[in-house]
Amino acid sequence: LEIVNAGSDFNMSGSSTLTIVRGSGTTFGDLYLRPTSSNITGGTIVFNNTVPNVTQTFSMDANVSLYNLTITGAGAAKNATLGLSINPLVLKGSLTFTNANSILNANNLNVTIAGNLTNNGAAASYLYGTNTTTFNGVNQSINGSAVTNFYDMVMSCSGSLSAYSSFTVNRNLSLNTGTLILYPVATDYKITLLGNLVNNSSYIDNNTSGGGIMLGGTTQQQISGTGAFGRLELNNAAGAITLNDISLQNDLVLTTGILTI
Repeated sequence: LEIVNAGSDFNMSGSSTLTIVRGSGTTFGDLYLRPTSSNITGGTIVFNNTVPNVTQTFSMDANVSLYNLTITGAGAAKNATLGLSINPLVLKGSLTFTNANSILNANNLNVTIAGNLTNNGAAASYLYGTNTTTFNGVNQSINGSAVTNFYDMVMSCSGSLSAYSSFTVNRNLSLNTGTLILYPVATDYKITLLGNLVNNSSYIDNNTSGGGIMLGGTTQQQISGTGAFGRLELNNAAGAITLNDISLQNDLVLTTGILTI
């Protein structure tokens, strides 16, 4: 499906659904959206290979913001893999992985989500590469039965971002606006951070050993920002350094490495 060239228009709204079931149909992308104008206020784009019931590799390029995106694999050894092509993926709504055979290969392109990220697949469902994943909605969540990890992660929401599992950020974590909630239910969840932490907003937890942010890299990590810190653990033999005064609301745990202040 291609919508391009002067005078073209692409609109989606409400509960409308656009489903693509077969991939590799063109070198430009199985979904190629470069309209002159667009009005996206709702709707879901679905990549679902259940009907052909064989492995499908899809390609998508969109230079406009979409709403919801859902990927559904047919079953065991019958993956539905969606690869981003040229432009970053910007969603006004949610990103959903239905099962373990649902895969998004970002190809190092950035992904921005204003809704929820629901992963009922596997950790390998989201192939982030070296991209940045940004949450910039109102009240959002990272949920589902599987763990979703990230390369660079940015929180710029106007409300809160609730994490319903522990996960790893393989490089830097930036908390710009909003509140990161690491205990949306009775259980505390932990972020293992391998890069630098910039906190200019806040993150909250129940102050248990299973929660908070753990600095677990292999080179010296940096801590900065004027936000409110929850539980913070240093578990890095190379240590960490603070770049400014910080305020911790919960415990500071020194497990391994030197904290230089």
